[in-house]
Amino acid sequence: MSKPFKLLFVCTGNSARSIFAESIGRALACGQFEVDSAGSDPKPAPNPIALKVLEEKFRNPVHDLRSKSWEEFADTEFDVVITLCDKAKETCPVSPGQPILAHWESPDRAILLAAVREG
Repeated sequence: MSKPFKLLFVCTGNSARSIFAESIGRALACGQFEVDSAGSDPKPAPNPIALKVLEEKFRNPVHDLRSKSWEEFADTEFDVVITLCDKAKETCPVSPGQPILAHWESPDRAILLAAVREG
């Protein structure tokens, strides 16, 4: 069996968008990908509503999800790095190796989650 591809999702706060991507990516990876997420300016913790939605609606485990800086992965050679917001795309450092770089602009899930909570 070949080693899994390493995939990193990056946004600014690593509290909602990239946490969703990491969790859902892990659930769909089927051993083909090692999925992580990081932020350029990470929040102290993931958005609690995001964790609740992942756990209750998607039935994904959330116990190991945490906000982390991309500096934690400075020496990791990823195969694919996907930025999820323009700010992260503009400031994302060059990763070791030659990863495929992609940009998937995504609305800020924290704002959407807050609206759901209030509504």
